[in-house]
Amino acid sequence: STALAYSLRLVVAAAVLAELAFLALILVGAPTLGYVVAFCAALAGTSIMAVWQASYHDAWRFELDRRSSTDPLTDLLNRRGFAMASDAAFSGLARQGRPVTLLVIDLDLFKAFNDAHGHQAGDALLQWVAAQLGSSVRPTDAVARLGGDEFAVLLPDTGRPESEPVIRRVEAALSDRASHCLGRASAPEQGTTFDELYRAADSHMYQRKLQRMTALQDVAAAQS
Repeated sequence: STALAYSLRLVVAAAVLAELAFLALILVGAPTLGYVVAFCAALAGTSIMAVWQASYHDAWRFELDRRSSTDPLTDLLNRRGFAMASDAAFSGLARQGRPVTLLVIDLDLFKAFNDAHGHQAGDALLQWVAAQLGSSVRPTDAVARLGGDEFAVLLPDTGRPESEPVIRRVEAALSDRASHCLGRASAPEQGTTFDELYRAADSHMYQRKLQRMTALQDVAAAQS
């Protein structure tokens, strides 16, 4: 934590004192045992503080990077973190022709759910969806909350046929509690950049959502 970190001013002051002690040791010429012990203790303390400060700042930089790439509600990747994962996957596509598949998932009627049950229940549903997605994909896949009730899964080194088992697991995991629509697009067939693949997957998702709405309207019309 921040309270455990030594201030930079304190580390510099300790280093200066150790240097002064070293110079005094040289000037005295015949230091006593107590003086040598005190000097070694000061030098050791300065070294410990310097190492602690460096390790603290490394840990803090790591935490800042993690926070800047993670969605605070679901602990999934956010747009920035997902973009970084996408860069790595599409780099493999560009260099070696390795396929990439993108899944885009949108919850149905999430605003209505929020209005009916409150934002706390809505947040809990988003967290549940995030947990289900995380447990349904492979360790090499990247899962993100892009915003609102929109989620995405990036499947590196995965073409359209290989993505089918992942999609089945995702669909099964979400079916109990979260009505949703899923769109898919695969590279290089449907694009060679993330933006192209996202547009294709998003278009596929909305086509499926439109088809579902049309089917429900037809059922309602037939029953009326």
